[in-house]
Amino acid sequence: MSRFPINRVPYILVGVVMLSAGAITVGRRSGHGLAEQLRPRLELRWPALMSLPEGQRAAIVRDAIACDLLRQSAPTAGSVEACVREGAGKIGQHVPGLPGVDL
Repeated sequence: MSRFPINRVPYILVGVVMLSAGAITVGRRSGHGLAEQLRPRLELRWPALMSLPEGQRAAIVRDAIACDLLRQSAPTAGSVEACVREGAGKIGQHVPGLPGVDL
């Protein structure tokens, strides 16, 4: 039975930390890219989207992702709101205080 060489442990730990940092970076970039694609559509319904508190913006974007808002070919303010409501229902979250939407 051979033992695991203890001198390799620091290298393994460094590798795990580097892979984790890379995965976090890729995930954040993907999330920001998706949010930027959703922004013009969400601004059809909430023109002052960027002036909302960060928590409310995050809830709206989360719900828009859940309902797959990007699949709509010609969104309108009403269809955007309906989609966000649908997304909130899928997630099962109730976020009070969103302007124009009582999710």
